Amino acid sequence: MRYSPKSNTRPLALCGNEMNHSNYIETYYLGAYWRPQEESVASCAEKLLAFLRTIVTIDTMFENWFETGWSKREALTKRIDVNQKALELLLSTNNDKELGHQIGIWNGESDDSRSCGISVRCGCSNQYLHNSLIINLPYGTDVANKILTYKVLLQLMKATVDSWEPDWAVIMSNDQLDNIQETAAGQPTVGWFLYNSRTTNSLPDLPHPSCVTSFHGSGTLTVLTKDRFSARKPEHMMIVHNVSKILVNTKLLEPLF
Repeated sequence: MRYSPKSNTRPLALCGNEMNHSNYIETYYLGAYWRPQEESVASCAEKLLAFLRTIVTIDTMFENWFETGWSKREALTKRIDVNQKALELLLSTNNDKELGHQIGIWNGESDDSRSCGISVRCGCSNQYLHNSLIINLPYGTDVANKILTYKVLLQLMKATVDSWEPDWAVIMSNDQLDNIQETAAGQPTVGWFLYNSRTTNSLPDLPHPSCVTSFHGSGTLTVLTKDRFSARKPEHMMIVHNVSKILVNTKLLEPLF
């Protein structure tokens, strides 16, 4: 298996040779999705370049990027030059006329709890698939306290929407994801943050502490809470339930593709 951080990883706190299942660490990801459409390697590389150049201004943990490899040691020899030509080359090595151009990169942190992985599929025209950007966010306490905050995640969501123009995007706990029934990629799902590109004439009123605002010109951004969301808190899952009902009634959770 090639080394690449995965969004469905469940890190465990270890004590000796035993796993303490009460100490599962809650992990988070950002997922952005857009409809099938043909797109050139150059266009996809341009969007990725704009994205990487923007997020490095958010935090230095987004400064260095490496290709994936069969081991961490091998991957660390594959540092990526963040420029148009290099990104075009990487995207062109894994592409298909219908499946698009794909790439997986990580930030080179040897400590898994500080690592951040990004995977992109762009230019996919297969009607049964979709295009996407997935970011596996770090879960180590020191980094999480810096990255998993309302201010930083808002900047990360803005960079995602500005660079990729997805139909919808979400920042979600993997614990919450595990409890969601499978839906189509074009179906928005309420998470800690939810961007929806659909225009609306009026914004619904959401119960405190949630809010929905106009975002990126014509879309909307729903934020469940400015505190760190946790799927292990019943009160937070109740917020998900209540907000989802309101967004369904206002047609902000209807399929976008």
